[in-house]
Amino acid sequence: MVGFDDSVVEEFVAQGRDARGERVVELIERATSAPKLYVFGELLDLDGVKELESTPAAPHVALLRVFAYGTLPEYRQHESGLPPLSPAQLLKLRQLTVVQMADASVSIPYDELMSALEMSSVRELEDMLINECIAPGLLRGKLDHKRRAFEVHSCPVGRDLRPGQLKEIIDQLAAWHDNSKDVLARLDSQMTRTTEEAERRKEHRKDVADAAETLRREMKVPGAGEGGAEGEGGAEGEGGASGGAAGGEEGGDGGDADGEEDGGGLDLMDEDTPGTGIGSKRRR
Repeated sequence: MVGFDDSVVEEFVAQGRDARGERVVELIERATSAPKLYVFGELLDLDGVKELESTPAAPHVALLRVFAYGTLPEYRQHESGLPPLSPAQLLKLRQLTVVQMADASVSIPYDELMSALEMSSVRELEDMLINECIAPGLLRGKLDHKRRAFEVHSCPVGRDLRPGQLKEIIDQLAAWHDNSKDVLARLDSQMTRTTEEAERRKEHRKDVADAAETLRREMKVPGAGEGGAEGEGGAEGEGGASGGAAGGEEGGDGGDADGEEDGGGLDLMDEDTPGTGIGSKRRR
C-alpha cells in the first residue's frame, strides 16, 4: 500500500522491545516524526512504553496516544500537559487529522479542514491535501473548488482504535448482522409470494386458453357447413334470376301478338264503321 509500510512498524517495534527509560522517549519522538508510519498501536503495547506511564516522562506516552487515534484539535485541548510538536510531528498530526475526518465523511468542507488543520488560506490547504495526503496514498479524492470541499473517494490508511472502540464496532456489526437477517427473511418471503402469484397467473392463462379453444370447437369456427350453405343460396339466387328473365321474355312475346290482333281489329272496325275519321281517311 502506498504511504504505509509494515516493515517500518516492525522496525520500530524491534527497536523498542528491549528499550527502557530515555530510549523509549527517543523512540516515541522518532516514531511520531517518521514518514510512512501512521499506526502506533503496537508501540503502545511495548513493555517499555507501559512502564514509562508511571514516570515523569508519561506525557510522551500521552503524545503517542494522540498520534495513535487523536487529532490536532485534541492535541491543542491538552497541549499544556504534552510535549511540544516539531515541524515533522505537526505535519504528521495534520495528515492523521485529515484521515480521521475523511473516515467520518465523504465530503469535507474546506472551512472545517482549515479550522482543524490551523490553516488560513485555501491555497495552503489544497497544497497540503495534494502533496501530503493524496500523493503519499493516505487518501483518494478530488478537490471541489466550486463547492469548496474535499470529496473523499477512499481512505486506504486506517487509524488505531481507541480503548473501548472495539466493543462499539462489534456491537455495530452485530446489529448490522441482525438487520441483514431480517432483510433477507423479508426478501425470501417476498420471493415466495411472487413465485406463487406467477404460478396462479400461469394457471389462469391456461384456463382461459382452454376455454377459448372449447368455445371455438363448439362454434365450429372455421367450419365447412357455412361454405355449403352459401353455395346452395347462390344456386337458388341464380335460378330465380333465370326464371325471371325467361318469364319476361315470354311476356314480351305475348304482348306483340296481342298488339297484332288489336291492330287488325282496328282496321276491320275502320272498314266496317263509316263515319269515323280513320275509316274516312283510309277510304280515300
